[in-house]
Amino acid sequence: MAGALAAGYPTELSTLPRIGKVIAERFGVQYSVGHLWRLLRRLGFSCQKPEKRALQRNEPEIARCKRHGWPALKKKPSEKAAASSSSTNPA
Repeated sequence: MAGALAAGYPTELSTLPRIGKVIAERFGVQYSVGHLWRLLRRLGFSCQKPEKRALQRNEPEIARCKRHGWPALKKKPSEKAAASSSSTNPA
């Protein structure tokens, strides 16, 4: 199968019902979702959840922020840190 888009679906997400429908249309064989899952697993396919990312993501800006902005936001403990109030910490 060339993918969900090639099969006429609006997204590239290949769900079990979509795969089952394509198999039924092309080969005239119908499988239940559970059986189709077992067949695909036997063929080496695995379940994968697509990453959800905003279409407006600005990858260069995100990389710049990680390089320059993120280290500045990380807090470093001061040398004169207050004593812990934890009963498990002897300090």
